[in-house]
Amino acid sequence: MPTFREITDEMKKLRDPSIYANYQVRTFVTQASPGTKQVMYKGTVQGEEMEYPVYVQFRQVEFSDEEKEGFVPYETKDREGNPIMKYYKIPELDHNNVALKCQCSDFRFFWEFPLYRVGSLIGSFRRYVRKTTTRPPKNPDNIVGYCKHLFSLIQALKASNLVK
Repeated sequence: MPTFREITDEMKKLRDPSIYANYQVRTFVTQASPGTKQVMYKGTVQGEEMEYPVYVQFRQVEFSDEEKEGFVPYETKDREGNPIMKYYKIPELDHNNVALKCQCSDFRFFWEFPLYRVGSLIGSFRRYVRKTTTRPPKNPDNIVGYCKHLFSLIQALKASNLVK
């Protein structure tokens, strides 16, 4: 399973992500799972015509019960249901493996299957049958990548110091 940086490097063979506009991220929430060493950021990104739910999941994240430099606090509950603070290390784009998901058609038809093949797709692959044979496939070499909505979420996470 690749890191976000590895996906970006591979994606440049087909499309340079630097051409993406930075869309407004309306909201994002963090879901930390110390048992599986995963942190998921869920966001809503305003596209040109509609809002898209986007998901970025970092794997092999370090967790701690104590506050440390480079760690982010999050609230969870103890066994009795009382709120407590725990901490996770800020995920790194070139270190932590990542899984991605967006609901836009660009993600579905360009990137979903290649990400599924390398284990970096959140959720299941939605099979489809091409409706046309008059145009070539969009991503015949199954190059991994991501859409502009995921790019915008990553930029927002970087600006908020939630990823490095």
